[in-house]
Amino acid sequence: MPRLTITLVSIATLWLSPSIYAEESITARLESHVAFLAGDTLEGRLAGSQGNHAAGNYIVSKLVEYGVKPVDGQTDFYQLFGEGYRNIIGLIPGTAPNNKTTVQYGAHYDHVGYGTKKTSLGEIGLIHNGADDNASGTSAILELCRHFQKHPPSNNVLVVLWDAEELGLLGSKHFVGAPVFPLDNISLAVNVDMIGQLTDGTLEVHGSRSGIGLRSVIANANLDHRIPMEYKDKVVRNSDHYAFLEHEIPALMFHTGLHERYHRPADDPDTLDYKGATRIVQFLIDFATALDNHNAPFKFRNDCLQDHRAAIRLHDTGITDLLDTNGITASYVPGKPSHLRVTNVKNSASRPRNWPTTGAKISTICNIPIDDIHGLAGAFQSLLDSPSLTFIPKRSAMRKTIKLQPIKSVQVAGAHLISDLGDPDVFYVQQVIIDSSSARMGISQGDTLIPRHTRNTDVLDWLARPKPRNAVFVERNGSILLFK
Repeated sequence: MPRLTITLVSIATLWLSPSIYAEESITARLESHVAFLAGDTLEGRLAGSQGNHAAGNYIVSKLVEYGVKPVDGQTDFYQLFGEGYRNIIGLIPGTAPNNKTTVQYGAHYDHVGYGTKKTSLGEIGLIHNGADDNASGTSAILELCRHFQKHPPSNNVLVVLWDAEELGLLGSKHFVGAPVFPLDNISLAVNVDMIGQLTDGTLEVHGSRSGIGLRSVIANANLDHRIPMEYKDKVVRNSDHYAFLEHEIPALMFHTGLHERYHRPADDPDTLDYKGATRIVQFLIDFATALDNHNAPFKFRNDCLQDHRAAIRLHDTGITDLLDTNGITASYVPGKPSHLRVTNVKNSASRPRNWPTTGAKISTICNIPIDDIHGLAGAFQSLLDSPSLTFIPKRSAMRKTIKLQPIKSVQVAGAHLISDLGDPDVFYVQQVIIDSSSARMGISQGDTLIPRHTRNTDVLDWLARPKPRNAVFVERNGSILLFK
């Protein structure tokens, strides 16, 4: 029987990855790009400044070198707006394009110059070079362009280097408001913002549930790289991908997190983790290849802008399913303590008199407080057996407790599963029965089961008969585990 093992990336493994062969040259080029873009000469690349224009000219020279063309109808790469601001927009034509599957890759190239009270977290008046923010992401996009020159994509690739991001995401807002490329043809927007501080940390993935099916594509592209991933549940307006989400276009951001040099003069080229950035670029190359092979538009998930950590956890632990089973719709309200507010009750007229109505506050499920997500996850068996709910009616301070109808969970080989909100092919493990075949395989509560795309496997069918052993893999706390 296959069992889980943590497989370390070995030299042999590295040779299997098509994007690993150029590791040293990628690193050297990233260092070279960042050294120029985040050098003192450019004076922090403030939007509209001479240094910012010099950065833009450098980027355009590289796009030309890598065979990128202006988009149809444009004579050059610049989209002018505001007070001397310039988005840089180019197209890599596909060899057999599907007009609805263009992927947009981008990064903002501006920074904050010498800093102001609004833009600096450090000493104002010194050059803020912005090596991580965002010379690192800009350099990664240039490396993608170089890859596509050597390995032309089937589908069109739109490349945008955003300006005036630091002034309020102005570049991306301008683009979606006055597009020089049809927005309807963009299947996915990929934003790379600050990838220079991986070290021993994680690569944050924002927006993975904005497009149906994205989650498994990301995880499969990471199989050869094993970069620890942190999938962010809440989508926030913190970078240029957000403008696409507001126009109902799936969008992602990759980001290695904030740090003590963020928006300070100390964000210099010599502080970046170039080996980590190289790993991320290699992952992005494999991800871009997977997206090109996907060759179908991603459907925008309408609820993605309302996602937050608690809502996702309530879904994964079965609480949302429990409420749905009993005709209750509720929204999470943070606070001390947090609670669920009932927004709708189906067939309310036929419910018992002590049933919650619209406006009621649900404080506990199975006697566990709503804000104790870990405790609720451990109470899954109670949701199957005899669940209860405690609430406070809208116009009363008296708590009431009622019994609920148990949920009917999907259970295969001793594992209770629920599909991911953004990817029906990916399954979250809610509970594993002791001594079941799933338990003997090493599957644990909280694991995520993901099918390998090369195998075209259904996770539920595979779990009932787990062959071949490598057709499904596990993500546990952001790390990939394989069955042996």
